Amino acid sequence: MGPGRAQAAARDGKADMIFGIYFNDERHLSQLRAACLHVRQVVVFVAKDKPFAYKDENDLIGKKGVTNQGESYGNDFDAFIKEKLTVARANGIDAAFKELLAGNATI
Repeated sequence: MGPGRAQAAARDGKADMIFGIYFNDERHLSQLRAACLHVRQVVVFVAKDKPFAYKDENDLIGKKGVTNQGESYGNDFDAFIKEKLTVARANGIDAAFKELLAGNATI
């Protein structure tokens, strides 16, 4: 199920929860907000043979990344991605990992 369909299912009462969703201006589900678990940690996977030091998000600048189509990581990090990073969008998490393993992404 894609992000748009997941949000519609929650709005329509067809789903009780959504995992892996970050609130941003486009994803304001006010009727659900009180029941949400707010976790701000984002995990970056790297190919085992291409490690690099990571202190903060600025260490991602200059690297190529890939994430799932339609993902949001909150307004601030979404803006950082748009302004400072090179991140492709894949059709699903499996496709994102395949891009990473194929060497088409370095983060």
